[in-house]
Amino acid sequence: RFVEDLQPFVGETFLTLPIEIDQSKQRLVLSRKAVLQLQQQAQEQALKKKYKIAGNYYRKALTREPDNADALFGYAQMSYYQNNLKEAESSLQKLLDKDPENAIALAYMGKLAAESENWLRATKFIQDAIKIDPKNYDFYLDLGTYLRSQGKFADAEKAWTQAIELDS
Repeated sequence: RFVEDLQPFVGETFLTLPIEIDQSKQRLVLSRKAVLQLQQQAQEQALKKKYKIAGNYYRKALTREPDNADALFGYAQMSYYQNNLKEAESSLQKLLDKDPENAIALAYMGKLAAESENWLRATKFIQDAIKIDPKNYDFYLDLGTYLRSQGKFADAEKAWTQAIELDS
């Protein structure tokens, strides 16, 4: 990661390790090793279903790299698993602001909408995800569930059939 303008950082404490300080180019190169280690620790805890601990590791990673897409998604996912839907939505929205074509983030926004039984909003998010990644059978499973919840049984069956075809 490069920081082009060093002036705002004069006298500041860095939460990462500088690899190179090039004053002639006014550039600072920072190490991502600490952030990657935090993300790895978060993933290990998530596999053990220790979502709160995993979320804390992702939060620490985000203090060092606030726009880190993997950490934003990981934190959102851990928040979702802990039923902290506002935190999950906030993190996903930051991710989508940075990358509006992130199909997984859109799908999770659909899951959040479904949690509050906002089936139309959930359907819109999952359809947007499908437009970006039409080969993801999980998206069609979710679409079918959202459509069924709206009483659109024939459309739900079509979505589930598509999921089965993609999984075959």
